[in-house]
Amino acid sequence: MKCVIRSNNVVVPQALRRRITAKIEQTFTRLNDKVKFVVVSFQDVNGSRGGVDKQCKIKVIGHDQVDVYVAKVHESTHGAFSSALIKAHQTFTNRIKRLIGRVKRRSAMRAYQDIELLADAS
Repeated sequence: MKCVIRSNNVVVPQALRRRITAKIEQTFTRLNDKVKFVVVSFQDVNGSRGGVDKQCKIKVIGHDQVDVYVAKVHESTHGAFSSALIKAHQTFTNRIKRLIGRVKRRSAMRAYQDIELLADAS
């Protein structure tokens, strides 16, 4: 799994980048075989006036055609990242579970389609 961190008009120190990468790897440890890469981007939404203005966007791209895109706004970059990462993990996990459920239902239906009925056999 690759981690890409981008920032637009927001200063993200190297130490914070390392913590972000470590937190992403820790969060997606169990799903490591299903995630291709994670893109984290930070943006200053309403300039230097203060207030709630740091936006974190996380895009999780999976191997099984499961892509998740989450955006959260907070006063600090760390707060925006934390809430966006939680939501991205929940959404990605739910979509993977849904995909696995669809595959299991399809395989069960195929198994029943191959069985000959007793009326047809006689």
